[in-house]
Amino acid sequence: MTDRRAFTLVELLVTVAIVGVLAALLIPAVGKVRFAADKSQSTSNIRQLAAANLLYANDHGSFSPNADIRDTTHWHGKRSGGKFDGTGGYLSPYLDGGAVRVCPIFADMMAQNGGDSFDLGTGGYGYNATYYGARPDQWDAAIPAGASRDYTPPGNLPARITDPANTVMFTSSAIVRGGGVVETGTSAPYHHLRNGRLGERATPTCHFRFNGEALVAWGDGHVTFELPNDASTDQNVYGDNNTPHQVGWFGDTDWNGPWNPRSAEQLPY
Repeated sequence: MTDRRAFTLVELLVTVAIVGVLAALLIPAVGKVRFAADKSQSTSNIRQLAAANLLYANDHGSFSPNADIRDTTHWHGKRSGGKFDGTGGYLSPYLDGGAVRVCPIFADMMAQNGGDSFDLGTGGYGYNATYYGARPDQWDAAIPAGASRDYTPPGNLPARITDPANTVMFTSSAIVRGGGVVETGTSAPYHHLRNGRLGERATPTCHFRFNGEALVAWGDGHVTFELPNDASTDQNVYGDNNTPHQVGWFGDTDWNGPWNPRSAEQLPY
């Protein structure tokens, strides 16, 4: 008759300890693999946005507008019931599925620390609305006489983006509101434009959520990750505290830096 010997307490504790050590080694590795996959997905998403805008410009002679004058239709969707439904935007016909694909890392952040949201459908990406989504020389121009309520100020002309490889088109974006991060469709330069000049500092919306880096799609379609600069990020239009939420800018802020295609010439646009 076979003698069945039970595990001793010491053997059981050793086994539990080994399992614990293996788990401690494997769980961070699994997390890193998932983060890398999410980062790759987000890179693909923003590259698609840049490609869509270049196709739009090829078809229309100008880049996608940021929004119409009623704030109803934006590049990323159309307002419905007070929020964006993620379809019906200016770039929608050029996107797979007719909508912006969501950054999975941003989706996780929203689930954990979402603030008072007002925009939907951006996917966690913002458009350089100042220099691509509008014509800076017409920024303060009056609405044309006889224009309908659905009038849309045109996007900028490709010929005016004189250095596309070094001019921001889209970035990973968020705005701090209600104590957390929320979607915003714009990637704000350091200064607003006012009457053809650089005005007051903007609320930062470039979001450094990729282990302290921001994802950037440039005007020629290539994509990079950028580290933040040391510019002040204390300005917030809602009075919220930006500091814990990884928003800011990268590169030089003089003359709006990489957001402005003519910053090297020290011109506001």
